[in-house]
Amino acid sequence: MSANIDYLSPELVTIVAEHLGCEDLCNFRLSARYLRDCSLTLFSNRFFRARVHLLSRFSLMALLDISRHPLFGLSLQTVVISADHLIPDRLRDDPRSLPCWNWGDNSSSTIDKRGYQKHLDEQNYFRFTGLDTTYLTQILRNARNCRDICLDDQDRPWGAAAIKRDTGLYPSSNSESDYSKIYFKRAVHVVIAAMTASEVPITTLAINNGIERVHVHPNMLAFPVSHLDRVPWVNTIITLGLTLVPSDGVAPRAWSEPLADFIMRFQQLECLDLYFDTRLEQAAFSTLSQNLELPHLRTLKLTGVDCLPEDLSRVFIKHRSTLREIFLEIIGISTSTGGSWQTLLSEVRNRLQLSRLKMTQCDVNGDDICFAEDSFDRSNIIDVIGQDPRLLDRLIKSIMKWTPGCEERVSVLEVV
Repeated sequence: MSANIDYLSPELVTIVAEHLGCEDLCNFRLSARYLRDCSLTLFSNRFFRARVHLLSRFSLMALLDISRHPLFGLSLQTVVISADHLIPDRLRDDPRSLPCWNWGDNSSSTIDKRGYQKHLDEQNYFRFTGLDTTYLTQILRNARNCRDICLDDQDRPWGAAAIKRDTGLYPSSNSESDYSKIYFKRAVHVVIAAMTASEVPITTLAINNGIERVHVHPNMLAFPVSHLDRVPWVNTIITLGLTLVPSDGVAPRAWSEPLADFIMRFQQLECLDLYFDTRLEQAAFSTLSQNLELPHLRTLKLTGVDCLPEDLSRVFIKHRSTLREIFLEIIGISTSTGGSWQTLLSEVRNRLQLSRLKMTQCDVNGDDICFAEDSFDRSNIIDVIGQDPRLLDRLIKSIMKWTPGCEERVSVLEVV
């Protein structure tokens, strides 16, 4: 019997390929046509299902080529755009011009000023001429199966290493730079414009930049009502994720109402994820809670909010007929109006039918809370899985203020 690997069934070949690293998988596919064909789906999913790219000509041209490919273009389901860019201040000799956040160790790199200026000029030309929107629009039109588009900086974008070779620095951003703020706002508008012009039925929109980066502000999401009412993705998006930073000196209503107006455009929304990089104050969340009412909301994720129990309850009760999952992280409540975590969770138990409730590092009046069913089992993260109301009863009875004996770990309550 022959021992050649190409005598294996396609299923076994796929299993073997799944255990290979990126370079080994490429070599594996080059060794035989049979192995190439058997591993095509795995290869496409690993390298082309989700792509992370810069808003640069070089990076978007590569993505455009992928979207045109008869096989790999069909595999493209998620397009992630990074708002990292070159910053004019980096050409100065002043060390204070260094960005707050970057990929790799840029601080010790030697800048090739000529190469940096060349890429910076190309970046500005690409931005001012609108070619970034044109390229991204065509990419989305070509990628017929693309349903998710994100503005995110979690992963290093394709093309960043090439810029590093030419300039000595990775593209990055500076949360204190006016240039970075303008660039990020432009990136948000490029994504929205490309979604609109391509007429692709996008189902997931996420705008999430990491810590110490430029974040989305509600005024970036202010679009003409007549414009938004006509775009197809308003009726197809079911998942929306936003990382926001509240603005100092802006009235709560002036900050929260534009955000609520934007969210309320998506009447088919099933999952809403709001992450506030700086804690959202009570007044701002109160305004937001009064304006949110989504008829199909099933999953709500909130991070970084100070609020009154009744404001949080208002959001829950408005969506009680559809809401099934709640994730609360770094949520602080005040008992100044008589409410508490116990009263809030009792209302959740009595009026909602949740399949999951997860609380992480929450507090009351500035004091962290933990969960303790006995003196030896304490945690500041609780995950309640299942619709049995007795689970919430156990949770309500176990809430206590954080003490040095509490551990940062997860307790799971579920139906056995």
